Amino acid sequence: MHGATSWKTRGRLLACPAIHRSAEPNSLLVRIGLAERAQLLSSEPDTYYLTDHYLSHSVVLVRLSKTDRKSLESLLKKAWHFVRANENH
Repeated sequence: MHGATSWKTRGRLLACPAIHRSAEPNSLLVRIGLAERAQLLSSEPDTYYLTDHYLSHSVVLVRLSKTDRKSLESLLKKAWHFVRANENH
């Protein structure tokens, strides 16, 4: 996506490096539902964040230096379920 490696399921974006200039370096963009995003932002603001550029999108930004493999794996599973549930939208 835009020259960066992206991960997709059935051609739909699941996650990719957050390349917009508003994102912090070494951040990952992950597709996620808005309710799940709100929960992540409030419970772990050092790990998950958002910039104005991404407010209207069903995504969360992840500071990779602040997360661990297990948490990232869990988030990507949630993202996969979100993307699959919204395939026809």
